Amino acid sequence: MQVEFYLIDPVEVLHFAAVVRALVGMGVDAYFVLRRGDTSTMQLGLYSTDADVAETLIKRLQLHFAPFPNPNADIALTIHNGRILRDYRKLRARMMYGVGLVSPEYYSSGMSVGFDLYLVHGEFSRQPSMQFLHHTVPSAPLPPGQVRTIGYPRFDAWFNNPPNAQLIRAKYEMNPHKPAILYLPTWQYRSSVDTFADAIFTLSERFEIFVKPHHCTYRLEPERIRNLSSGPVRMLESTTPPEEAFAVADIVISDVSSGALTEAILLNKKVVCLARRDEVEHLLLPEIKQHIAICGAPEKLSQSISEALTLGTRPQQIQKLRRYMFDTTEGDDAVRAARAIIEFTDQRPRRLWSTMRTDLRWRGQCLGEMARGALPEGIKRPARALRDRLRRRKSCKNLACLLRRLRSSLVSQKISRREDVSKRSTCDSGR
Repeated sequence: MQVEFYLIDPVEVLHFAAVVRALVGMGVDAYFVLRRGDTSTMQLGLYSTDADVAETLIKRLQLHFAPFPNPNADIALTIHNGRILRDYRKLRARMMYGVGLVSPEYYSSGMSVGFDLYLVHGEFSRQPSMQFLHHTVPSAPLPPGQVRTIGYPRFDAWFNNPPNAQLIRAKYEMNPHKPAILYLPTWQYRSSVDTFADAIFTLSERFEIFVKPHHCTYRLEPERIRNLSSGPVRMLESTTPPEEAFAVADIVISDVSSGALTEAILLNKKVVCLARRDEVEHLLLPEIKQHIAICGAPEKLSQSISEALTLGTRPQQIQKLRRYMFDTTEGDDAVRAARAIIEFTDQRPRRLWSTMRTDLRWRGQCLGEMARGALPEGIKRPARALRDRLRRRKSCKNLACLLRRLRSSLVSQKISRREDVSKRSTCDSGR
């Protein structure tokens, strides 16, 4: 069995790695696809991967990658939309990469069209109103027979071999008498950096402060990086293992729209949630407001931190919500995900004609979105694009046939020349 994990951003290596390793351990040919210069992802509004960083991470983890996708792989996985896997002829899967507490202000149902298998973190994401776009978004229900719950494989190592916080503190030469804050802001318009950075800086007299911005902030928001770097904080790289960052944190401060907030809850960390009033009013899991500290203004940050320190992380109610968001086995989720992939692939062999079916579904969705004025950027004239795609596929088959004939002809000519040479040498020896 051949399983490919298609990368767009280096941070996805850390998200997929545990599952890749579990599949390899089960005898499956599993690896990453690291395609350099893939401009098609840019046309879909996605950012092409920093291939050198991703390659370094893969080698550090002692895993493998291929420079190009194999269209005949048994199953391919991504965290993005179905068009990323458009060249694959067999099964296609989408794997969540976090649980969000607020939905995006835009909606594209095409994100979840064109997949055979959906891997979600918990029951929260399986609900009919919680189909996911990036983190989670209200939309139509996912097909129940195509959904598998896998927990959160990314943090299996945390539960199986908890990091030594004292060693990590020594590594960063931290003051042993100061508690540590880990600040994890998101990016774009929902980032709290512009509003809360100065308030975070004022806490440096009482706390050691670590900052790990969103991975897109490093590449696309240099002004925010300069702002954060100018303060009395320790900046962590985007590829710093998440276990290290969380291990040193006594308190995690994160934006309500960031998946890092729910990751902190999964790891039983005390959290402060930064949120605007409208975001608090539209939480997808409103009952969580009673169990975490929420701060809406910089001047109230210190008070919210004090509140977070008094709140426990093990009360029955917060643990129930934690299990609802992340149905985790606390250490065996990667194996669980690997088994789900293998079993689904064995049970659902995919015929070549279903590639056309997937394209038709996606194009039909595009036509519907075009009628609503919500057509994804770079996708124009879907019907014509489908026709052209089918023509290209036919042309490729014709070209392959021509190449086979040419190769056969060349081989025949080579054999013929060898026979001529042999006859000549025989005649010469006879003379």
